[in-house]
This record gives sequence, C-alpha cells and structure tokens, in this order.
Amino acid sequence: MAAEGAADVDAVGARAQASITSVIDTLLGTPA
Repeated sequence: MAAEGAADVDAVGARAQASITSVIDTLLGTPA
C-alpha cells in the first residue's frame, strides 16, 4: 500500500514538473 502511494506521488510530481517546465518554456518563448 505504501509503495503504491509513493508511486502515485512520484507520478503527480512528474506531471507537475512537466507542467511547470511547459509554462516556463511558453513564457520564455522557447520550444517545449
């Protein structure tokens, strides 16, 4: 159960990082 929870957190973190990077790239005008 704990392992599955950690995997979920990792997945959410990865999506959040990708979203942040995408937003920054868009603001800077560089290709995503």
